[in-house]
Amino acid sequence: MSSTTPKSRLTDDAAVRPRLFPLAVLGAGLARVGMQIRGTAVVLRTEGEIDLSCATAWKTQLGKAIAITTPPGPLVLDLDLDFLSCGGVSTLRTAQRYCEQADVDLRAVTTKRAVTRALRVTGIDQKLAVYPSASAALSESSDQRGLPA
Repeated sequence: MSSTTPKSRLTDDAAVRPRLFPLAVLGAGLARVGMQIRGTAVVLRTEGEIDLSCATAWKTQLGKAIAITTPPGPLVLDLDLDFLSCGGVSTLRTAQRYCEQADVDLRAVTTKRAVTRALRVTGIDQKLAVYPSASAALSESSDQRGLPA
């Protein structure tokens, strides 16, 4: 019997995505959060919807991720969200302040229109580095930074 592991069919970006542990199911099951530590970096992946029912729980998860990120990080927020409420935007602003105080580089990953629009409208994209993939956010180069058009 062969003990070799079959080749993964995951894409490059999927390889750096954290497994979504039942670490946290937020709100009424509208969002799931998974965390992965990669050296001094932490990737916090959030799927689903961040609305009023889960914004506080999401803030708690972000606080935990900031606390375990070794400066300078980065802390990468992989935002695979279909909805981001004003409470979620407020939570991102708070996370930015906490990361600045902790000397942690905060980066976001998203290509979802619901998130990119919220980041643009609120101006968060002016201070928050946004990348199209987790692998780009984890790399040293920032050439791929910026919201999709």
